[in-house]
Amino acid sequence: MNSSALRDILCDPPHPELLESLNESSSHKSLLPLLDVEIQRSSARLQRLREYRNALASPVYSLLPELLSRIFFIYAYDNETLFDLRWTKLLLVCRRWYNVAIRTPELWSFVQLTRSTDMSHSAVLYDIFEADEWRVGVQLSRAGTWPLIVKADFHPEASEAHTDLLLAIANRQRLSALIIDRTNHTIDKIVRDLADRPRPLLRTLSICNTWWSRDDQEKTVYPKLPDGLLRDALPHLSDLYISEMLLNWGLLRGLRSLRISFDTHDAIPFSMEDLIDALGRCPLLEYFQLRAPRSGVPRVANSWQSASLPRIAVISIRAPVHLCADVVQSVRDAPPMARIYVHQCPPEEVYLGTPDVEDDDPTGTASDLEDTLAALISYTGAHARNDDSPVIRSVSVMQSENMHFWTNDMYFIRVLGCLHAEQNGRELISWEDVPRHPEFVGIAGHVPTEPVDLSNRLLSDILSSWPLERATHLDMREAEYFREVQWDAVFSAMHAVTTVILHPWSETADTFIDYLYTHLRMQQRRRVSHIIFDAAQVRPYSSTRMYSINNVVGDESRSRRAMMRTLVYNKEASSAGSPLYTVEVINDDRGHLIAPSPDVDWSELYHDLEEGFVYQGVLYNSGTGRIGTARNSFQIDS
Repeated sequence: MNSSALRDILCDPPHPELLESLNESSSHKSLLPLLDVEIQRSSARLQRLREYRNALASPVYSLLPELLSRIFFIYAYDNETLFDLRWTKLLLVCRRWYNVAIRTPELWSFVQLTRSTDMSHSAVLYDIFEADEWRVGVQLSRAGTWPLIVKADFHPEASEAHTDLLLAIANRQRLSALIIDRTNHTIDKIVRDLADRPRPLLRTLSICNTWWSRDDQEKTVYPKLPDGLLRDALPHLSDLYISEMLLNWGLLRGLRSLRISFDTHDAIPFSMEDLIDALGRCPLLEYFQLRAPRSGVPRVANSWQSASLPRIAVISIRAPVHLCADVVQSVRDAPPMARIYVHQCPPEEVYLGTPDVEDDDPTGTASDLEDTLAALISYTGAHARNDDSPVIRSVSVMQSENMHFWTNDMYFIRVLGCLHAEQNGRELISWEDVPRHPEFVGIAGHVPTEPVDLSNRLLSDILSSWPLERATHLDMREAEYFREVQWDAVFSAMHAVTTVILHPWSETADTFIDYLYTHLRMQQRRRVSHIIFDAAQVRPYSSTRMYSINNVVGDESRSRRAMMRTLVYNKEASSAGSPLYTVEVINDDRGHLIAPSPDVDWSELYHDLEEGFVYQGVLYNSGTGRIGTARNSFQIDS
């Protein structure tokens, strides 16, 4: 509303007929209708005055519709509500927001076919389909000609009506991305239909297959992407993610993102030559992830074969060790900023508990395992030490023990070189998962329990190969158990470490405190300056760890004991003239370590500490008193 419109509102007089009736002293009966009309007009006038006032008081009211719609999209994207439409609560704020959101086609272009948690009754299936059909119809109408991003998740018992609805959407020429998170027996029908006609706008295809059949010999039969789909139907495909499906590697070309996953013990019919040839036909590839089967992939016959990937940003490989080595050594021209994560999974015979492989087996023997791991460590070390590579500022270590692969005990170690430290640690995830957040460089490996020192040497070799002169933070929240000798190996390779982050309930915290005592009494000085306890996963009456010799004691009790042991250690260190700078507790929202109370005597905690005690991001010492001052221990100076 401009100033002239406001002037018109302010100068708008009452209706002349009402004034004439008042001058003529008309009866009450004749005045009432005129007053009702005037009240309505005045209410509308007052509403417009409020709108003008709000526009002056808050800039958001005066935003152009184009800017407001962009803000809506950013809000929905950041809060991950585009597919489930939870962003539509914005429609209830005011009529202007409603009108802008309804007329923003991009907001309605994210279409999801949801799965049901209860597919046991046909009536339930029908109700779900009707609801999806109505919602999808509304979204398609409001999206107009905007390119569609369709996401589907099919329960094994889902009706074919849902498949038909998906295909009806997919047959629209404005489909730009199709993401299928779970499949059922209709997967063959879906991919055949997709291959029937050209889809020039489709740039992203993601199919996570969860359905397969078995032949007469009880061998697994995986669905296959039709050759016509990759060759003819998708001329502008740039992002491809395929899980548990076969494909013709010779048809891959011009991709920006490629993710192939086989989480199976079955032999998959493809060779390293096929894979490297495909990478060579994708020179603009930016993201490559391979989760290879544990058997059936032979080694590269031609060592000279390679693929130039000058724009690659992420390489993530989970495969048998020989395949990991072949892939990374076949990639050339990777930029120094590229993030590389290599996860060596154990060979098939380790999973199944079969006898050791023969010496001439192409996957290699135990000694070959060490040699190939050494080659991987050397490769990642050379990449991290490139003059233009970013600086590793934090190291995260995960270690699991007593993982039983049928009959073989294996250790698992994962070491990540990170560009910064994370306050909110990752959830405890499976020992064989790829990290959920990309790191600059990382190596994960399964090593046998014998010889005993193999895992220690692996950890030491990885850390020694990386440039850790400026790595100040050591994140041990995912290390289930760490021996004192391993702490020696870590600190021998990481001289710049000042801060260690731990779960207070873990046995790793106990061995770390033991190590601090040993180091103090031998060297008469502290080993680190800051200790941070992350209380996010503390459970008050049970142990979080599955393999815990002390799991009869609750996490809360063990956590408080670890913190008290640390403070007692610091008292001894202070007497030796080398106290800790800070002890810190983070993510203690429920008060498992320190019960929330205004009467907490912080002096009992910060006594003997050089800088003070930090709780939930607030530093307490003799200078700050009970009020404290804000402190961010995860901010690393350049």
